[in-house]
Amino acid sequence: MEDKETISPPWPNSTKMLVALTLLVILAALFIRFNNVLVPLVLAFMVAYLIYPIADFLRLKTKLPWTASVLIVYLVIILAILGLLVWGGLSITVQIGNMIDFISKSISNLQGEIASLDETVIQIGPFQYKFTNLNEIVSELSTLSQPLFKEAGSLLGTIATSAVSTLVWMFFVLMVSFFMVKETHGLSGKLINLQIPGYREDMRRMG
Repeated sequence: MEDKETISPPWPNSTKMLVALTLLVILAALFIRFNNVLVPLVLAFMVAYLIYPIADFLRLKTKLPWTASVLIVYLVIILAILGLLVWGGLSITVQIGNMIDFISKSISNLQGEIASLDETVIQIGPFQYKFTNLNEIVSELSTLSQPLFKEAGSLLGTIATSAVSTLVWMFFVLMVSFFMVKETHGLSGKLINLQIPGYREDMRRMG
């Protein structure tokens, strides 16, 4: 003989408030402790909430199955993101290449100009002036500029690492939101479906 599920009596407002505050404190503590994971999950829910009506509209217009409609929407989003990344990456690469070429040409031109000045004699009346030790000055400036180029390379490496990390989290958010939308099977009420075995009626009474 199977035991029937027991239903707890109605909760008074004070009990609801106490339980709600306790849950808020627990959620706040979890958010502070695991914010690196919880923030992407919150973003995934927000993305799922925004994409659900688009997938639902596509399903109604095309009569496609729910999974196919969701998959098409996410494929379009991923292709758009990849297109923007390729276009932006090419633009940034071209700009960096142009900057490096400009710096290299400027340094070469500067060295040539200084070399010509080193051999130039300026005569003012009976006095003659000649630039000396300019090559040594250029050598010292080149030595001083080396740490700047190293810092620039380190900065570019940091930017690249941050960009890769951002892309990984972005696709993580998209994948999580994809499964959230897909598992609703077209029912908006299932987007948030918190079911705790044995406490379903209590969760309903808290609402």
